[in-house]
Amino acid sequence: MIIKIDVDGVIRDMLGALCKLYYRFNPQVEREDITHYAVSVSFPEIRGQIGIDAHDYFFKHHSEDVNFNMAVPLNGAKEAIEKLHEFGYKIVIVTKQLSTTSKISTLDFLRHYRIYYDDICFTGDKWLVESDFMIDDNPEFLKDKREKTGKKNRFIIDAPYNRECTDFDRFNSLLDAAQYIIKKYGFANED
Repeated sequence: MIIKIDVDGVIRDMLGALCKLYYRFNPQVEREDITHYAVSVSFPEIRGQIGIDAHDYFFKHHSEDVNFNMAVPLNGAKEAIEKLHEFGYKIVIVTKQLSTTSKISTLDFLRHYRIYYDDICFTGDKWLVESDFMIDDNPEFLKDKREKTGKKNRFIIDAPYNRECTDFDRFNSLLDAAQYIIKKYGFANED
């Protein structure tokens, strides 16, 4: 069985990294304050103070900091992947990384923290990768009507910016989702 897992927001704490960089614009910002997935909406002071879009600030000017230097694995993510692998699940990381720098930083991050995966795919069209399960923090990808993974097997990892989405089973962490899958389905190679 194949499990498709998003990197940012599920394995890597990108929101924490963005908040750290944002402190120079608003030192009171906390993870729970970020209630919109679009960084331009969630971090408006950047445009007001330095005149560039928040997305460009984070992912063009500070992509290495955001992707690797400041981001750490989310609590339990590495253990969850190791447990799924131990139970025979194939781990495919599917992530929307636009620049070559972001792609390299993602690979460096996974290697640095020794996070296991069987395959990785950099694409904005996550539905192109077939899987039995999909775990993401972005409701946009989970709701995509082209997604072939059954709706019951799409899981959302809780984040302040996705709490209005009630279409999928919600888990506090990748570890919680992994434990659910293992409890419900057992070993991947069992019928």
